[in-house]
Amino acid sequence: MEYRRAIVTTLAVLGLAAGSPLYAQDAASEPDDGIEIVGVVQDLTSGAIIPAASIQLNPISEGLSPFQTLTDEEGRFRFEVVPTGEFTLEVQALGFHEMAEPVEIGREGPVEVRIEIVPQALELDPVVVTALQRGYLDRAGFYDRQRRGSGTHLTRDEFLARASFQVSDVFRSIPGTRVIRRPGPGLTADVAFRGGCVPDLFVDGIQTVQGTSVDDVLALQDVEGIEVYRGPGAAPSQYSRGTCGSILIWTREPGGGDRPFSWRRMAAGAGFVLGALLLTR
Repeated sequence: MEYRRAIVTTLAVLGLAAGSPLYAQDAASEPDDGIEIVGVVQDLTSGAIIPAASIQLNPISEGLSPFQTLTDEEGRFRFEVVPTGEFTLEVQALGFHEMAEPVEIGREGPVEVRIEIVPQALELDPVVVTALQRGYLDRAGFYDRQRRGSGTHLTRDEFLARASFQVSDVFRSIPGTRVIRRPGPGLTADVAFRGGCVPDLFVDGIQTVQGTSVDDVLALQDVEGIEVYRGPGAAPSQYSRGTCGSILIWTREPGGGDRPFSWRRMAAGAGFVLGALLLTR
């Protein structure tokens, strides 16, 4: 009801109330060449102009043609020649109630009118914003270095697909690396580069003691990512100590709940601390 009363009030202001003539009638003997109608469309509540609104005059009287146009950037429209007769005035604009009212066009013109339409609340689909926590490899700079194309990078999914049983097995398929099985019982092996040089080994950014085997400190299920840099200066500066190159191993993120505590990892942590102390002397 409120919407209906607003429209009727608007039409009364325009002189377009249903059943009333838009223009005074002249003598019936005058020829009906049509009149010019110009106008503006505005927001009833704010008075703001409404561009790109559709204005239509659809004939009710027989023998008349429809008229249609759009408002310009200033909310204005124009019909150059509209004949006498009865029409339905229809106004449509995005975000506003559609208006449709019968009007009667007279003979006198041109005439300027103002049309005010009622805003309509638009129901939009909800917008879902999802915040993604950066993973451990991302925070460690693994993916940034991978995008730069330096070194060889393997994620957990990639090296598990190679049917490896221990960490040293991953390096068998990496070009330029050699896996050398240590003599004696057990399956521990060393990883070397071309020429037999032994690379520096970093685990979670901490350098281990020279000669430490990757199999001594980590089980394969503990590893999240591996980086291999061959040759002097190939590794990032913070992971470059010697002339042979570097191997960077990133363990699975702590607290993930998918790997148990192990004494091997505890021993590895003690080895890292000892290695750091020896290197700083």
